[in-house]
Amino acid sequence: MQHLKPDCDDAARCLDALLAEEPTNPLQTAPVIHHPSGEVIEQVLRRSAYASILAIKARIEHNVVVLHGNVPSFYHRQLALATAMKYVPGIFIVDFIEVDSA
Repeated sequence: MQHLKPDCDDAARCLDALLAEEPTNPLQTAPVIHHPSGEVIEQVLRRSAYASILAIKARIEHNVVVLHGNVPSFYHRQLALATAMKYVPGIFIVDFIEVDSA
């Protein structure tokens, strides 16, 4: 399992860039694994006791979970990532969760 934090703002463009990397891109060589849909991952996040991660959006593209949304702290960001990683082990997670500065 790997967590990726791209250095850009546009999720679709970053995902395309990650998938286009050559030759050692693990996303291209990863086996196709059948995982739940983004909606199912969002439902799991919504079961959290932490209100701040209830609005995190999830989608699956090219065998990669893409998470985005806003949370008030890095702790809540880590909770969202850990929840997704626990629910879909062995899949890449691209993190577009932003921490709101107070």
